Amino acid sequence: MKVSLNSAAKKFAVMCSLALFSSAGFAQSYWFESYERAVAMIERGDTVGGEAILRPLVKDHPVPMAALRVQGDRFIDYRPYIFMARVEIARGDLVAAARNLDASKAFDEVAGRRRYAIELLRVRRELETLELRSAAGVDPAPATASAEYP
Repeated sequence: MKVSLNSAAKKFAVMCSLALFSSAGFAQSYWFESYERAVAMIERGDTVGGEAILRPLVKDHPVPMAALRVQGDRFIDYRPYIFMARVEIARGDLVAAARNLDASKAFDEVAGRRRYAIELLRVRRELETLELRSAAGVDPAPATASAEYP
C-alpha cells in the first residue's frame, strides 16, 4: 500500500510539472504571437487595433530584444517602441512619437545592438518631416503613416 501511494505521489508530481511547463510555454508563445499580430496590423495601417494589442505588451515586456528565439528555430526582433512611435505618428502626436523613438534608441544603445538602426532612422526622419510640416502650418498627420515601410 505504501509503495502504491508513493508511486501515485510521484505520478501526480510529474503531471503537475508537465502542466506547469506547458502552460508557461503557452504564455510565452502568447505574447510574441500577439506582438506579431500587432506589428502586422500597424503595417497594414490599422494603428488603432495594433495599439490596443501592443500597449499592454510593452507594459509586460518593456525591454526590446534582437533575435529573440521563439518556438522552434524562429527568431524575431522585438522592437515595440518603434511600432508605438509609428502609431503615435499616425495619430499625429509627435511628442509621444519622439518619446517612443528616444526610448527605442536608449535601449538600443544600452544593449549595444544596431540591428534595427535603419528602421529607427526611417521613423525618426518621418517624425522630423511631420514636425517641419506642423511648424509650417500644414496638417502634420500623413495620409498613410505606414505606407513607406514594407
